[in-house]
Amino acid sequence: MLVERAFDVGQFLDDVEQWQPTWTVLVPAALTAVAAHPRFATADFGSLRGVMTGSSPVPAAATRPFFDRGVPVGQIYGSTETAPIAAHLRCDEAAEHPGSCGKPSTICEVRIIGEGGRDAAAGPWWACPTNDGARCP
Repeated sequence: MLVERAFDVGQFLDDVEQWQPTWTVLVPAALTAVAAHPRFATADFGSLRGVMTGSSPVPAAATRPFFDRGVPVGQIYGSTETAPIAAHLRCDEAAEHPGSCGKPSTICEVRIIGEGGRDAAAGPWWACPTNDGARCP
């Protein structure tokens, strides 16, 4: 595990190339910053099996550049509130379900409340109500 004092995009790219991690976790704003960096197109991401993100809505525009580079991006929610994770979107399912926050994690029960305080329709995939408008079937 490599932990930096603060997030710096250039240092992150250096660290991925030098230390060759298999997984990393980035908040959506960091995903966007990494993808916007001039070195993103040529950075060596060959060691990364995936990136996990969460903590706020994740727009498809933040994950698409990574998918385009062959790096899948999954999502996790509740990592600080529910210890460890309440919902997840696996990397191997994420490209087909943009905007979804995934499914309940093992031993978790989740209730989705819709408008007016009523239970939302049940379904295998959820969409974050404040995402970029994508909703998964």
